[in-house]
Parts: sequence; C-alpha cells; structure tokens
Amino acid sequence: IQPLFTRASWLHRHGQTKGQGIERLGVLQQDDLAPLPFMDQSKSIQDRFDRAYHDWKPDNNNNNNNKKSKTKQQILERQLLSTLWRICEGRLIIAGLIKIVNTGLQFSFPLLLNAILRYF
Repeated sequence: IQPLFTRASWLHRHGQTKGQGIERLGVLQQDDLAPLPFMDQSKSIQDRFDRAYHDWKPDNNNNNNNKKSKTKQQILERQLLSTLWRICEGRLIIAGLIKIVNTGLQFSFPLLLNAILRYF
C-alpha cells in the first residue's frame, strides 16, 4: 500500500491532464463544491474587515509611559488582532459552545454505558 500522500499526489497530477481521457479520477474540482454563502465570500468579509479596521481605536486604559514604549509594529499588530477578533467573534463563540456540548456528549456516553452495565 502506497502512503496516502503518494496516492494523493498521483491523483492530483493525473486529474489535471485533460485530453488524455483521464479527466477526474477522484480529484475534487472547483465545480464539485457547493457555492459559498454571501457571508463567507471575500467581498462580504473584506467590507466587514475594512469597517472594523478603520473603526479601531487604541486602548486608553494604559498609562502614558506604556503608550510611548509601544512601537508602530506593536500597535499595528494589536489593531489587526482586534479587527480579526471583531469579525470572527460570533462564530468563534458559537463554535466553542458547540465544541463544549460535543465534548460533554462524548464524555457522557461511556459513563452512561458503564452505569447501564453496572445496573444489569
């Protein structure tokens, strides 16, 4: 059995050759994919990112000495991180809650099975 990477590489090379009778061979093509919803398209994300990036304001909680010591690079990194968090915040929170429920269900099944086996 060939390693997975070797087989995938072979499929990728041969799936790209057109006109030789081998067109698809299990290689996923762009037209095989479902269309993205508008909220995931780059135009929508770019608009939200631009708005959040330009609306960003630095924290005023720090004292003046700390503000002077920050370099422009650190300020831009903070602005980018804050912007990315504002864009993805809702999805990350929902994904976290789903992951907590998923992990809880995965953890509870063996406990439930153990309790049923102990009962009988």
